[in-house]
Amino acid sequence: MTFQVAVIVLFVAVRGGERLPQQLVRTLLAAGLCYALYRGAPWARWTTAVLYGFAGALGMVLLATDHDTVNAMTLFQFAMATSFLSCTVVLVLSRDVAAYFRRDTAVRSPPGQPRAPDKVQ
Repeated sequence: MTFQVAVIVLFVAVRGGERLPQQLVRTLLAAGLCYALYRGAPWARWTTAVLYGFAGALGMVLLATDHDTVNAMTLFQFAMATSFLSCTVVLVLSRDVAAYFRRDTAVRSPPGQPRAPDKVQ
């Protein structure tokens, strides 16, 4: 979500506010996807993995084909692409993440957080 806000701020600073409504809608959709991930919806895991994998790969391809000098924007794009690809790898390959999305409990703890103890009668 931090990258979403940073992209909006950067976009408005560079291009102005003419596309701000689209940026805000995109951010709201991303927030909904983040919420579905937090709740443990398997479709959200795979949707996010595909979108992040595509965005990261496209970002790296665009950086590789851009022969300009390295500047702050290039470093920002590299950080975003690397972050997206890292998240993709974790979403797809992590055993903890897979276990989190396999659970059948109503309320789940985020990966890496302790589970609430089961009630014993």
